[in-house]
Amino acid sequence: MTVSFEGVSYVSTSFVNSAFINLLENFTFNTIKAKLSFIKSTIQINKLIKERFAFETKKITAVS
Repeated sequence: MTVSFEGVSYVSTSFVNSAFINLLENFTFNTIKAKLSFIKSTIQINKLIKERFAFETKKITAVS
């Protein structure tokens, strides 16, 4: 699946959490990474998505 952020200059942490991080409840990070891509994004959006996935996957790994 490809998500386009065309025309979007900013997203909030709560948006990233609800739209993408919640996928970790049903899929592994590797599955999400393989099947989800982002286009026409900004540096801020890319950084936020990467940081949130890094934090959550680290948290999941620590619990396992």
